[in-house]
Amino acid sequence: MTLLPSCLINKDLKNLHPMMKMVTANQERFQTKAFWKCAFESLGKAWPTEKATQETYQEELCTLLCKCLSTTTFKVRVEIVKSLNLFVQRLNVEGSVEVLGKIVGTLIPAICDCLGIVKYSSLRSEALGLAESLKTKLKESNNQSLISSDNHRLLVKALKLEKAEAAMRERANALRLELEEWPAKN
Repeated sequence: MTLLPSCLINKDLKNLHPMMKMVTANQERFQTKAFWKCAFESLGKAWPTEKATQETYQEELCTLLCKCLSTTTFKVRVEIVKSLNLFVQRLNVEGSVEVLGKIVGTLIPAICDCLGIVKYSSLRSEALGLAESLKTKLKESNNQSLISSDNHRLLVKALKLEKAEAAMRERANALRLELEEWPAKN
């Protein structure tokens, strides 16, 4: 499917002017990115608060979103991190501590990877918001010890945002200082 006016398209796409082929390819890439942004946004917004549904799909959704972070463009990554933030905010932490520990173990490396991408401040800002949501959720449920010592060190190190705007650095430092006081499981 192309978004070009019909007057620019020959019935036989093989005869399409080379410049038009390039435009068509760019439009298709744009549509694909827009589709994925919408899909990931929808996953976050549609994440239910119902305990039974969460217990069935929470680990699978978290793993899927975190895996997709490394294979997408920056704009799609921002949407994935926003979806993960909604996922964490709605996450029912009264279920299996083992599953919650796996989710935390999956989220922290993903957060740290996003915080480490200096080029995109909006991605770093969303990742910082996700880290703050995770901290709040773990603190409210008294599950701070679910962060492994390796992930604890990784997150504290990633929160040292030297090349960031002042407001983001302040948020990261406040979170880092609070996390440094948390116990980490071995």
